[in-house]
Amino acid sequence: ASIIQPAQWMRFYAARDSKTLRRAAIAFSTILPVCFIFGVFLVGLGGRVLYEPEMIDGVVHLPDGSKTDQILIHVIQDYFPEMFGTIGLVLVSLILVAVMAASMSTADSNLHAVSAIVTRDLYHPYRKKSSERERTWIGRLVIIVATIAAATITFAGKDLRGLLDTITAFFFLAMAFSAQLVPITFDMIFLRRGSRRGAIAGLAAGLLTVCLFPPLGQLLLGGEGWVLKGTTTLKGLLDVGMCGIIVNVAVFILVSFFSPRPEKSHREEFARDLKEVS
Repeated sequence: ASIIQPAQWMRFYAARDSKTLRRAAIAFSTILPVCFIFGVFLVGLGGRVLYEPEMIDGVVHLPDGSKTDQILIHVIQDYFPEMFGTIGLVLVSLILVAVMAASMSTADSNLHAVSAIVTRDLYHPYRKKSSERERTWIGRLVIIVATIAAATITFAGKDLRGLLDTITAFFFLAMAFSAQLVPITFDMIFLRRGSRRGAIAGLAAGLLTVCLFPPLGQLLLGGEGWVLKGTTTLKGLLDVGMCGIIVNVAVFILVSFFSPRPEKSHREEFARDLKEVS
């Protein structure tokens, strides 16, 4: 799952050549899973031994009533000072600061990516005579607006799930959103049978499908409608991103079947470009 995080997609598209792209793909698909297996999983197993879980309303919780995804914080706070004494307090501080720094780094890169997309792909084509200074200020404004919007959504959702749970939920939601690029990317590289309208329609349908799932669905629809109940049930059976991909692919194929594909010469030229850089 880590390979389809938004930050990874940005790094893939920013690769200067195919060799760098292959190295990045191999690194993210091998090194990160190893880190998860020997890092996160071991912490979870250790926490399972140290803390006896309890069932509260059908959900597994830690003995103090907190969620199980907070096990790392509990292990650090409860056992590091006991094991390492004064040095343990320093280690706790360093680890927590490192976690915050990593979160800030990811948020920072995502905000700048949004700014670049809006400025270069939307604003600049609309105002082709805009100066570099003007586009710079537009980019800064986009960062401010995106930051305020993210903070507003997060704090609005904390009343439904709690602040930490909301942040975690939106992290996985971002992965579900970025996963909607998979069908288009796969078609461009291997099949080249889709149309432009099909790609846009499929992407929009996939994103809309993801928006209907909690927690974003709770914020958009409000209350408990039949749509939200259905998506909540479906979320327990399938991954949210996969649900979006299924709808994405279906709409992509259907619309592409009834809409004109790119010219054959254009597709052949694209295939040659891929072969030259591979």
